[in-house]
Amino acid sequence: MQAVARGLQARPYLGRAIVSIVVAVIVWGQREKEVGAKMLTPWGASDFSKQLVPGVYSVSTPSHGGYMVGAKVAETFLSQAARLFVGERWGSWYAFEEDCAWTVIGLEHPELFSEEDKQRNRFYFYEGGQRTVLERYYPQYIRQAS
Repeated sequence: MQAVARGLQARPYLGRAIVSIVVAVIVWGQREKEVGAKMLTPWGASDFSKQLVPGVYSVSTPSHGGYMVGAKVAETFLSQAARLFVGERWGSWYAFEEDCAWTVIGLEHPELFSEEDKQRNRFYFYEGGQRTVLERYYPQYIRQAS
């Protein structure tokens, strides 16, 4: 640290360059929050995230994705059965992967999905697919939620 300080005193122009870099990183970080902040997920670092409502995010990574729900939000946003039997606790989040676990989000909060999303996923939203998936992969959820 002292060597850095001596180097900056000997070359004041470096101090300005470092400040510029720090400001650029801060501005870039703010831009990322506005367009889809990167998040750490159980599936790796997200390359895209979208806040659906405060504390609830749709995320994707290069290999997988799903929904992340903040633990405090989940207490009121999701049923106890969803938290206990479907969501994977991951630090201060509950993670619901995109293959099967996401269906509990769609079942408990269909308002988060646009009509276009629902039409594109008719089986899940209009033909009982969410319940079918949950019965097969998360039977404890169905037993407690019923």
